[in-house]
Amino acid sequence: MGYGLAGVGGPSVIGNDPNLPQPKQGFPLMGYKGPEWVSPWEYCRFLRYYNVPCTVYALSAEEALEEAVDANPVAYAEPAELKALENATEHILARGVITTTEGTAELFEVQRLTDALPKLLQVQKEQIGRRRALGLSALADTTYTLVQLDGAGQELAVNEITLSDHEVNTAWRFFSELVPFVPGTVRLQVRANGNVLAERTASAHPPTVQLLAPHGGTVGPGSVVRWTASDPDGDALTFNVFYSWDRGTSWQPLAVQISGSQYTVPGPLRGTTDGLMRVIAVDGFHTAQDTSTAAFTVAPNAPQAMILAPASGTVVPPGWPVVLLGTALDLEEGSLFDEALAWRSDRNGPLGTGMEVASDALVPGWHTITLRATDSSGLSSTATIRLYVGYNALVPLILKQ
Repeated sequence: MGYGLAGVGGPSVIGNDPNLPQPKQGFPLMGYKGPEWVSPWEYCRFLRYYNVPCTVYALSAEEALEEAVDANPVAYAEPAELKALENATEHILARGVITTTEGTAELFEVQRLTDALPKLLQVQKEQIGRRRALGLSALADTTYTLVQLDGAGQELAVNEITLSDHEVNTAWRFFSELVPFVPGTVRLQVRANGNVLAERTASAHPPTVQLLAPHGGTVGPGSVVRWTASDPDGDALTFNVFYSWDRGTSWQPLAVQISGSQYTVPGPLRGTTDGLMRVIAVDGFHTAQDTSTAAFTVAPNAPQAMILAPASGTVVPPGWPVVLLGTALDLEEGSLFDEALAWRSDRNGPLGTGMEVASDALVPGWHTITLRATDSSGLSSTATIRLYVGYNALVPLILKQ
């Protein structure tokens, strides 16, 4: 959206050379503080995102690799590891934290999954690619692994752990790994160079769970998802609640690691006539799940219009161009564009359509600017701001009226 503010028709290279012709002369909009110039590296990275060539800054081999991996991390994954992950009929999901300075670890969550969500599989495949290409599995000289063992203590599988890179200035490094489950596994260990840092042991029996509602009907904000569950070993149970709008092809988490036997839907869900709920019971290792036996209906939602700029109360001199930036999100359709976004002034009337509209013909005085977003079902919502066309000296006088 921002390139329109620079007066160019699309993403392109601009500069701060005063000899450049307009509109190629200007300061990049993503600068830290105007009119300071952003770093060449960040400027080129922004342009390359839009597939615009940039010779201001030449990437090093390491930076070029990072950009290539970011664009398609799965392409760098080990094929055999990918195949094992994709072909597994069961998986283990393990999440926790490793304190690197103390050589300790904690397992927050362990789940044996018989139906891993596509999103979990995709995230893990991308993580495998990044780990192999960028060496994210190692910190200093330590290699962390997730080890599956049978009842006799024999190793059944060893998988590397990828430490998150969001806490590089702290000793706490979080991890989340989805690995193929090996039949016979009853213990899961986190190890550092062979030393056991944390362990989780499976109880003898999995839990059971039965979804009581919903099965058909209509679901929306305030609807209650109810279930009953038990565990033969007396383990404390937690529950994860998921929603599908396409009869089980896609699943959206609504609540994770909650207790009790019901969950109240707090807000809007994506509209559908093919809705399903699923509840998963977790005993600390084993899981059990149950899903709606009949699809339910969720009413479609109106999009949510948002005006990004200018801020309400902005003052612009007469004849100056005013650039209106806005967007809209729709639970069913995602982001809306083009004719779905209509701008209007209560003084000038219609101003145009799209995410970005510019006008230099607003009449002097206060304007109520309205952005109306309309989805393909005809549902709509509006957002408004107040804008004054005139001079700053006039504003206090008008505000007193």
